[in-house]
Amino acid sequence: DALVVDGGRVDGVFHLAGTFASTPLDALDPATIDAVLAPKCAGTRMIAEAFAGFRPDFICHFASAAAVLGDGGACVYAVGNRYQLA
Repeated sequence: DALVVDGGRVDGVFHLAGTFASTPLDALDPATIDAVLAPKCAGTRMIAEAFAGFRPDFICHFASAAAVLGDGGACVYAVGNRYQLA
C-alpha cells in the first residue's frame, strides 16, 4: 500500500526464502513437510498475488539444483524447489 500512496514502483522481485530439512522420507511428519514447503510454495503464490498489479519487469525465484537433481534425504526440500520451476 505504501508504494501506491507514495507513487513508487517495483521493477523486480527476488524470492530467496527457503527452509532445509534433511529428514528421511519415512520419518517425515506433516509439520516438517509444511515448514519446508511453505517458504517456497506459499511464498511463490503470495509474491505472484502481491505484485500482480505492479507488473514488475521480473520475478526471480531462487530454486536449488535439488529441484532437478534431487537431494538424498531432503525430498521435501527438492519438491519445494521444483514447485518454483513449474
